[in-house]
Amino acid sequence: MADVDDKLKKIEEDLKNRPTNAMLSQMRQDLETLIDEKIQIIEKSVKSLEKDFELHQKEIEEMKKSLDVLREAQEKLDKKIDIIARINMRLEKVLSRLKAVEEDIGMEESIDVSKIPPSILQLVYQYTLDDAINALKSFVGTQDTEVIINEILMDVRSKTSGTELFKYKDGKIVTTDIVKAIDKKLISPKQVHLTYVEILNKIREYVPGYKPKNFKALLRVKGQEYTIENTTQNRVRIEMIERNISSLKSTIASQENALREDMLFLRKDLKKEVEKKINDLNEELENIISRIEGLHKDINTLMENIASIAPYVERYRVELMNKVLDSMAIDGNTIEEIANINSLPTNIAMEIMDVLISTDQVVKYEDKFYPLTKIENKIMDIIGDKGASFSNIKKEMKMDKELLNHILVNLIDKGKIEERKHGKGKKYIRR
Repeated sequence: MADVDDKLKKIEEDLKNRPTNAMLSQMRQDLETLIDEKIQIIEKSVKSLEKDFELHQKEIEEMKKSLDVLREAQEKLDKKIDIIARINMRLEKVLSRLKAVEEDIGMEESIDVSKIPPSILQLVYQYTLDDAINALKSFVGTQDTEVIINEILMDVRSKTSGTELFKYKDGKIVTTDIVKAIDKKLISPKQVHLTYVEILNKIREYVPGYKPKNFKALLRVKGQEYTIENTTQNRVRIEMIERNISSLKSTIASQENALREDMLFLRKDLKKEVEKKINDLNEELENIISRIEGLHKDINTLMENIASIAPYVERYRVELMNKVLDSMAIDGNTIEEIANINSLPTNIAMEIMDVLISTDQVVKYEDKFYPLTKIENKIMDIIGDKGASFSNIKKEMKMDKELLNHILVNLIDKGKIEERKHGKGKKYIRR
């Protein structure tokens, strides 16, 4: 018998330290989670690499689209160059057919200045006014010229608008603001021309015999110069654009080649990395499977051992619960008291209480546990053959009213006692 007790104690210790089914299940879940995490990491890496590959492909497509746009722009530019060339040819033919303008045609000749580009008007105004002021300087001197011009501008300003567009600066009348004013429609070309004519007529009053330059002839000459200058500038700009397009084509081609090479290297690296990760995963999976197989063997061995000791364990469990029940007081015990009395860990004592409660051997009320069998036996003794009222039972048991009522109802349900009216109260008798 002593050997059996020693074995039971050893089994008890082993049971405290053995892995439970919950632990084994948790281990299996942890292994499955680890495998899932590894697979997710590989999938994320593959997706990331695929996304990078797609981004590079999109960049190549965008560059190809940009190259197509540049090609279309080049074609449009070539067409515009042809158009400009044809216009220049027509302009030269028209100008060659224009009759020579007589030198004696005055600047007052009727001209529709609203049809003349403001930039050409500004050039002619500047040229003719410079000529008039040079004539005035040669007649009265530089110092007097400045005084006369300021007086003229003041006088014209009081008679007509637009004088602010003709400013005397550094010995000449500057007309640089005329184009902006006309383009912004702050003043009409006719109003500007009237102001110009008024200023020029005032200057002629101080220079006897001065004959202004032929305005209409100058319009044609300056128009030719302006057209030729703009055409030259346009050609220079076109040549620069062509050079930039050519350079951009070369850059795009080199970048496309470099990107193509990068994509080849990227594919190779991607393939190597994926293969390496798959190999690593396979090795890790093999290790995990090997560990699981070993764990299955351990589990089977453990289950065999458990099966062999199950009868002893069940007997020990019954004895332990009976021991705990015997140690409990009628007036209740806390879980700590039960654990201390029986030298058990608190969690083991709680598990035992849960079993006893589920089998109606113990009732829990507030923070204490009560042995039902002991309490019911004592209540049955109090009731005796004559019966007893609720107040008498409560007085004898020294128990809370709600708990006592619960136990009495339980005895009634079990068919051990019955409840009868007794005056204003209740009386319980045996059945």
